Amino acid sequence: MDSMVAIWQVMADRPDLASQLRLHQLNRFIFFCATLKREIITAQPVNIYKDISLPPEHLSDSFRAFLSESLHMGDDVVTWLWSSLNLLIWNEDHIAELHEDPLELFHKYGLRYGIGTPSSIWPLSLLMFS
Repeated sequence: MDSMVAIWQVMADRPDLASQLRLHQLNRFIFFCATLKREIITAQPVNIYKDISLPPEHLSDSFRAFLSESLHMGDDVVTWLWSSLNLLIWNEDHIAELHEDPLELFHKYGLRYGIGTPSSIWPLSLLMFS
């Protein structure tokens, strides 16, 4: 299933929780969970979690607390997002896309149009992000 279709369906299923989300929170939730996959795996009980090709059913208490605090969202929202998006997040192709450097993409596709030079990126602090 296409990533955006999955996200739209999740938001439509729980408008009460979706209305509490801001775009940057959703973006960072997906980014944190996808890039911290090893942390999620190591926090799982060994006797229960055996197949690392599939996402665990639940996040550990400490990882949920980290997401809740760092993203300023309630535990109910974190739990709902994980249970709704964990298959999307666990997708290896999705993780690879998250690691694409925006500056590389600007250089690859934008320079011919005058887009992506260091002087065209605003604010300049974004250069530090990558």
